[in-house]
Formats: sequence, C-alpha cells, structure tokens
Amino acid sequence: MRSLVATDSAATTTAACDYLRPRMDTGDEVWLLAVVEPGTSVDPDAALDAAPATIGGATVTTRQGEGMPEEHVRALLADREFDELLIGRHRSGADAGLGGTATALIVETPVPVVVLPEPAASSN
Repeated sequence: MRSLVATDSAATTTAACDYLRPRMDTGDEVWLLAVVEPGTSVDPDAALDAAPATIGGATVTTRQGEGMPEEHVRALLADREFDELLIGRHRSGADAGLGGTATALIVETPVPVVVLPEPAASSN
C-alpha cells in the first residue's frame, strides 16, 4: 500500500497517522506532502515534524513545496503510483464544508480520497 498525505498542520498529520497506523504493514509507504500556499502562514516543518519515522511498519517520506497545494499533489500523483490520498477538510466552523483545495482534489484525483476528520477538541 502506498498512501499520499497532503497536510498543512500537525493536527492533519496526526489524524492521518491515526487513520493509517492500523492499516499499514512493513514494506508499505506513506508520503507526507506539506505545501505553503502564497499569503498563508502554514509552517510545513510543524506539519511534517508531527509524523513518526514509521507508521504501522510503513516507511515515511516527507516533501515540502511552495505554491498551490493541489498542483503539487497532482504532480506527485502523476509522478508516482499511490493507492489513496488523505487530506484534511480545512474549513472550520459549525457549518463548514470542504475547503477549496479539498474540493478540487476530490473532484479530479484518480485515486480514492480520504477526508480526515477534524481533531477532537481538547478537554483541558
């Protein structure tokens, strides 16, 4: 199994790791891609540092980019063979739907897309 995770935060990366951990075996691969969109304050290092070196036995590879996230995701999907794409919905609020990047990727991605749940609110 080869999974691509498009992440822009430690919370999305953690949710992806939680989802993948029981599904991955030795020899599987997880690729984490953090892209800084122009005009945003995304910290790709924080998003990627949240990932362990292995997830359920799978090796983890990290990549960073600058520009439009969906373009980087599409380029990586075209360059390598993946079985699934994991993304965060990245729009918050009680009546929030999918963000623009998530919507674009769901519509035009040739592999199954998993939209990760929002992290549970802290009880602290």
